Amino acid sequence: MILPLASGTIPPLAPGDRPVNWAVTGRFGGVSSGPFAELNLAEHVGDDPASVRANRDRIHEFVGTREVAFVRAVHGADVAWVESAHLIPESDVLMTDSEDLAIVALGADCALVGIAGPGVVAVVHCGWRGLVAGVIPAAIAAVRARTGGPITAILGPGICVSCFPVGPECAAAVGAVCGAAVPDPSHVDLRAGVTDLLLRGGVEVHDHWLCTYESPLLFSHRRDNPTGRHGLLLWRGSARMDL
Repeated sequence: MILPLASGTIPPLAPGDRPVNWAVTGRFGGVSSGPFAELNLAEHVGDDPASVRANRDRIHEFVGTREVAFVRAVHGADVAWVESAHLIPESDVLMTDSEDLAIVALGADCALVGIAGPGVVAVVHCGWRGLVAGVIPAAIAAVRARTGGPITAILGPGICVSCFPVGPECAAAVGAVCGAAVPDPSHVDLRAGVTDLLLRGGVEVHDHWLCTYESPLLFSHRRDNPTGRHGLLLWRGSARMDL
C-alpha cells in the first residue's frame, strides 16, 4: 500500500493537548482503474462506488481512528462541525474535536489545507471560488471561536500559478479579496493567496505544496478530466510512529 505521499505530526499546541497527525495521499495505492487510477477518494466523479469504498477503507485502516469523514465541497465558505462520519453536510470546511474521527479534504487542483489549534482540527478545500467566498478567513474564525492559543496550518498540494491561467473576470474577482493571489491579470496563485490569508489570520504555515498539474503522483482536473481526487487528512491523538 503506497500511503501516504507526505505526512507528519504537529506537536501539542497547549499543555495537556494531544498531537495532530496529518497526511497527504497521492493517486497510487488504491483499486480504482481508468482515469480514476488508483486511489480516488471521491464519490462524485463517476468512479465505481465499490472502488471508492475500498479506497476509503484503506484510508480508514491507515489512520486507525473509529471513523473518517470526507469533505463534500461546493466552493463556498461554510464550516461544518462534525462528530461522526454520518450525514456530512455539503461544506468546504470540516472541523472536529474528536479523537475518534479523522477528517479529509479532497481536491484535484484546488488547494488543501489542514488547520490545528489546541483541542480542535479543521480541513479546508479552497479553489479560486473559495478565495472569493472567504473560506480561509471563515475557517480561521471558526477555529478561534472553539479554542484559544496558537494555530498551525499544513498547506497541501494544489495547482501552481504557472499552470493556472484564468480569464480577466476571474482574476479581478480574486484580486478584489486577495491581491497576493493575482500576480498578473491572466493567472491566479492559489499558494500565495492561501498563504497570505493564513498569515494575516495569525496562523503559522507549514508549506508542503506540490503542483497537481505538474506531478504525476497527484490527480489534476485541468490536466485530466475526468479524474479522481486525492486527500489531505488530519486527526488528533497519539503520534503515529509509522508515518
